[in-house]
Parts: sequence; C-alpha cells; structure tokens
Amino acid sequence: MYLRLDLDEVFVISPSIDTRVPKNSRVTLRCESPTGIPSPAVSWWKDGVPVDTHKSRRVQAKNHANLTLVIIRKAKFSDEGSYSCVASNLVGRHESAIIKLNVYVDGGWSDWREFQPCTAAKCGNGTRMLKRFCSNPTPENGGQFCAGSSIKIEPCQGHLSRCRNNLP
Repeated sequence: MYLRLDLDEVFVISPSIDTRVPKNSRVTLRCESPTGIPSPAVSWWKDGVPVDTHKSRRVQAKNHANLTLVIIRKAKFSDEGSYSCVASNLVGRHESAIIKLNVYVDGGWSDWREFQPCTAAKCGNGTRMLKRFCSNPTPENGGQFCAGSSIKIEPCQGHLSRCRNNLP
C-alpha cells in the first residue's frame, strides 16, 4: 500500500467562481475533491479560516465520499467572503479555486405619495404629481436600483363640494 493525494486531479466546485446571491436566499456550495490514500479529509474554508457550522444553525456542512457541501440558509451580508474547499491527508494538502460570494439586496418601490397637489381651479380639471422612492428596501451591496419611474402625473378634479355649493 502506498500513500497518495492525487494533486493532478482538479476540484470541481460550483457555483461559479464569482457568485452573487440575494439576501435571505439559500446558497449551496458544492465541492468534488481529489481522491487519495488514505481518503483525504475535505472541508470548506472562508477567508482563510475553516467554516464554523457550530456558530449558526443557518450554515450546515454535509460530506459524502469526495463530495462536500456547505448549505447557507437565509444568506446574510456576514456570509460574504472567499470560500475554498481543502482536501488533506498524510501526504499533503490541496486547495480549490476560490468562490467569491456576494450577498446583495435589490431595491423595491415605496407606495406612491402625493408630491404636488392637484392643479385644478376650484371646479375644473388638472393634474397632480405622485412620487415614490426606491427605499422598500433600498438597494445594497451592488443590488439593482428599482426599475421604472419615480414620478407619476395623473388627472384630478377640483373640490366638487365647492362647485355644488358655488363656494370660492
């Protein structure tokens, strides 16, 4: 029997090397590691430190043969970083390419609010301006700004009760 860690074999990691995920989404990092004799221990590292699955119930690690998964439920900004898969045994240590994980929030519109009152004379027709803000939520960490216009102009009428009563 001889000892070996097949360093010629390449790690198969997914998703891609630069990965963007929405905040609160589920992320699965997958690593198929090189083989060896004895079988290498395989682990995930984040920013040069082993991933600690004991700190949070949101982060789990699963191992089966040469397949190792890290599952992150409800991704947070604190989950961002450089992840790599490491295989090691008595012969040596081999590290995968790095997956850079970016967690972002896309913007969402607030409700429409009156920005400018109706321009109608006392009994006539006019327009009013409504405005909304990209703040529900505000885009963060490279998330997309809201699509569409922040201003809307719509028709309006003067005070009908004043017209009926012939009031100024």
